[in-house]
Amino acid sequence: MEVPKTYTPQSIAGVWRLLRDAFWARFGSVPSATTLALAAGVVGLETGGGRFIVQNNFGNIMAGPGWGGAYWPRPTSDPRQPTRFRAYPTAVDGASDFWATLARNHRGALAAMAQGDASAVTAELYRSSYVVGGNARAYRDGVAHWARQVSGRGWVLPIAATVAALGVVGVASRMEARA
Repeated sequence: MEVPKTYTPQSIAGVWRLLRDAFWARFGSVPSATTLALAAGVVGLETGGGRFIVQNNFGNIMAGPGWGGAYWPRPTSDPRQPTRFRAYPTAVDGASDFWATLARNHRGALAAMAQGDASAVTAELYRSSYVVGGNARAYRDGVAHWARQVSGRGWVLPIAATVAALGVVGVASRMEARA
């Protein structure tokens, strides 16, 4: 079902928080600091730091032929370029599907995020056709820029304290070991 292009902006802190919570819900663990920073870097680059998120689509994920959900069209001068992007009812849904898409179709990029390697993340996103066209070096530099924006802000430590306070056995120590 086609829906109109509607901006659903988030701050970069909001992007970070939603990605963190969606990772927890999807994988049952807290993401490493590098995984979260590089994921926020991809979303930040794709959406102007969250300001230009459309229809809660955190990564500008295209709606291919198998996509059965809502989508918004984007006009393009290149008929070979897909013009439909997924639309989600909530930001939580968009963040969750971002992780699901990486886990399903872009595992190499997800692994590179865990290693903290922006160059490998970019190479994997290009290899697996998450990114089509453009300049790989500029994409890498953009991901690294946005990842730096969220790194070192002390946002990871409150997660450990929250997880420990909830009594989730072993998760806080695993998270701190990753960070």
